Amino acid sequence: MGMYTELVLSVELRKERPANVIPVLTYLINGEGDEPTDLPDHPFFEKRRWRMVGRGSSYYFANPEPIGRLHLGNITKTYHFTMWCNLKNYQGEIEAFCDWLAPYVHTWGREILGWTRYEEEDVPTLIAFGPDGVEFINVPIPAESFG
Repeated sequence: MGMYTELVLSVELRKERPANVIPVLTYLINGEGDEPTDLPDHPFFEKRRWRMVGRGSSYYFANPEPIGRLHLGNITKTYHFTMWCNLKNYQGEIEAFCDWLAPYVHTWGREILGWTRYEEEDVPTLIAFGPDGVEFINVPIPAESFG
């Protein structure tokens, strides 16, 4: 059956990015329509289940339906992308997705812009984006902090 991992992410995209980024993100969060024909050359798109990122959900988490939004900001004139989903991260699809997305994320240095949480874990893993790409950060929290 497999276990689920939650992904929560909210980023501002750089204005300078390949033309195929927006169609791919739209496809992932809408879950409908034809797959983009111009897929980026990145290991994420070689994973068998890459299409599940942004579409999966599970009742193990507070959000039983995936949420995704991509909109052009009125003030910044840049795209803002938000995703809240859960999926079976069998081949590291989440990490590969974030690695693909990282060069197109606008940051002011290193910023925490999301998290993942495995179904049987109480503590999330933070996702930081910055000039050096993406980093997954485990934060130790004492077990007695949870009821």
